Amino acid sequence: MSLLDKVNLSNDFMFARVMSDTNVCKAVLEAILGVPIEKVVQLEEQKVINMLVESRAVRLDVYVRDEKHTVYNVEMQCESNTNLPKRSRYYQ
Repeated sequence: MSLLDKVNLSNDFMFARVMSDTNVCKAVLEAILGVPIEKVVQLEEQKVINMLVESRAVRLDVYVRDEKHTVYNVEMQCESNTNLPKRSRYYQ
């Protein structure tokens, strides 16, 4: 059994590879959000955003922008995390 046979969508590498396909990413966003997306115009995996010199950078699992300039931050959460509201505010 190879390593690829052991990973699933919750694996960071596999999630990034699957979501890097614009058609798959668009379909996932539409299914989760229940809104149509005409076209994905920008898709970046592991996008790093440096805020300030003295603060930590933010690394987004998948950064997506559509034709209307709406930005989607797609994050894979594999476990229950009580800090999720705090992390969400930090990403904003």
